[in-house]
Parts: sequence; structure tokens; C-alpha cells
Amino acid sequence: MALITERVSENASKCKECFIQKMRDYMLAYSEGKKKTAGKGVFAKETSLFFTKMATKATFVVTKASCEACIFKDDFEKVYGMTPAEFYVKKQLWLEEFNQ
Repeated sequence: MALITERVSENASKCKECFIQKMRDYMLAYSEGKKKTAGKGVFAKETSLFFTKMATKATFVVTKASCEACIFKDDFEKVYGMTPAEFYVKKQLWLEEFNQ
């Protein structure tokens, strides 16, 4: 088991305040709103849902890439036992299951 010092804990908490994580949360909230209004604009419902799905996947890819390059990744992994990208994806999947 890794030694978790105060510095390691502070560095791990910086991932929660990361700009990329805030962008991901905003994008996911935006795409949820778009799913509700799909088919009421210029595009057909299927096309609109496809664009929303691809935008969500792109958001996850950007998040994963930025988390892999983050300098606080190792400290986050010591505290939570997984990388920030894995943690936030699992959190999102859990929230989607909980809300259905």
C-alpha cells in the first residue's frame, strides 16, 4: 500500500478542480439537453442523436488523453486506486444507471 501524505492528498484533490473535468461535466450536461430536443431542429432525430453520441465519445477521448499527461495522475492513483480518467468514467456510468 502506498504512503499517502498530505501533499499526495492535495495533489489528488487538484484533479477534481481540473479544467478538463469541468469541461467534460459541461459537455455531458449539454449533450443530455440535446438528447431531449433531438429531432426538433434542422436534423432528423437519429442524426441529432448520432452527433450527440459522437460528441460525448470525443469528450471522453480528450479527457483520457489529458489525464494521461497530467502530473498529478500518480498521486490520484495512490489515493483512489485508479487513474482520474477511469474514476470519472465509472462515476458517469454509475450516475447514468442511477438516473434511469
